[in-house]
Amino acid sequence: MKKLLLLALLALPAMGSAQLINADFEQWVNPMDSFVNRPTGWTALQPGAIPNPDANLYHLPATDAYSNNYALRLSIWYDYTKDLATQTVPINYRPASLKGHYKYTDNTIIKDNDTIPDTAQVSIYLIKYNTVTAQQDTIGTGVLELDQSLEYTEFTVAVTYTSNEIPDTVKVILDPSLLRRYPDEAVYSTGNVTSLFTVDKLHLTQPSLSSPDALKDSFKAYPNPTTDVVHFPGFEGDVTVYDVNGRQLLQQAASKSGISLAPLPTGLYIVQLNGNDNKVQYTKIEKL
Repeated sequence: MKKLLLLALLALPAMGSAQLINADFEQWVNPMDSFVNRPTGWTALQPGAIPNPDANLYHLPATDAYSNNYALRLSIWYDYTKDLATQTVPINYRPASLKGHYKYTDNTIIKDNDTIPDTAQVSIYLIKYNTVTAQQDTIGTGVLELDQSLEYTEFTVAVTYTSNEIPDTVKVILDPSLLRRYPDEAVYSTGNVTSLFTVDKLHLTQPSLSSPDALKDSFKAYPNPTTDVVHFPGFEGDVTVYDVNGRQLLQQAASKSGISLAPLPTGLYIVQLNGNDNKVQYTKIEKL
């Protein structure tokens, strides 16, 4: 049994390992010295225009990358054009967040005759096909607005889920400006090409399941393995139990009598401990 548990724990980092395509923007459709280009795996969009999978971006690959050789740069041109970059790919787990690095410069725009700072936006949507309605349901969302940054700064877009299901699709949108973004779409730039949004080294994270760092200072659970009740000595707060695919199975307040895993089948589970002190910790439990 201990050998099986060890194998399961070693497999955890590999579960839900699907990532975005070309998230470091090192691969481009055309040669690097081409007059027009776009990153492989990404679609260039103009808000309000008919989507064209062959559309290119205004900017060539940015050579002032955070990591490796190239980064993605988006911008606006007066109130005429705005580059968006988006990617939609399959996924089979529940990412906790989208991380990356960005710079954002020359972000001054005009709104109602006033000069205001522009804001970039990074969005992530987790989608699940609904076989009953034959429609795609958005079951997870994360949206983050970013202000000016002259140097590369790390950002994290946390995902909030409205369902316990496993998504089958993830969509990411990189947006450089308020221009044509509801409700502030009626703005324009103060110069030629402005709101320069440079993005690099994107990656999806799932700390509740696969990050060793998330488990370093975890509360001890006993008995572990257990056939039914498990206790968390000294912990006060809410306890959430997930399977290894990230599906939420149980959630309840911790009590002196412990948490019962009786309704769950035998197997390995990840427990998220949301303390009353706002500290979040994780531990692994085996149900016999």
